[in-house]
Amino acid sequence: MVPGLGRGHHRRVHAAGHARVRIPQPLTRPPAYWPRRPDRSLRIASTVLARPDLPGRVAAVFHVRAGRALARLGRGPQARRSLRTASELLADPPGPRDPAWAWWMDRRELDGHHGLAEAALGRPDRAAELLHRAVHDAGGPAYRVLSAAELARILAQAADWREASHALAALSGTVATTGSVRALRAMARAARIVERSPSAPRRHRDTARDLTALLHATRTAPEPAG
Repeated sequence: MVPGLGRGHHRRVHAAGHARVRIPQPLTRPPAYWPRRPDRSLRIASTVLARPDLPGRVAAVFHVRAGRALARLGRGPQARRSLRTASELLADPPGPRDPAWAWWMDRRELDGHHGLAEAALGRPDRAAELLHRAVHDAGGPAYRVLSAAELARILAQAADWREASHALAALSGTVATTGSVRALRAMARAARIVERSPSAPRRHRDTARDLTALLHATRTAPEPAG
């Protein structure tokens, strides 16, 4: 159950979820994720979390999804409670009942999602701290380039030009091997913020332009809106 939401709420979203979203039976694959529709994401997460005897790592994944959705909806205390619950569940290693798709959720991945939740709640300093930890701790799969791209975006939005430029320069070396469209879009948004800011030093704007040129050359990153 998502912290802060009553059982009546869960019965309602559970019933609504079966009518409006498809939840695999059993959870051999993750249900669809809707990052731009936090209400829908929360409904799906709540539907899954209402199931009895849910494997621990699967529950952690959906508490993270619920936390991200609650943050996007501006419900900070509930979002943080859900993320804390996910952290507690990750204290145990994956079990035999956890499907393979849930094994990728670990502390670093949680830090990345927590950072994005804090950014959505208007706490860029805390968001940058968490994303930096997710990106720079030793080890981890290559898909965490998304956390690195989001960190660059948050630093750029905070006008921390020096750190944003360093982050953009590091991302330049990953463009050719990045398969995540979300990560490439985040890179493009971060670069655009630096490029367009008259207060950013010229050398940092040049770094951003270099990354933009690389992104355009790949022909995989759409032009960021705005």
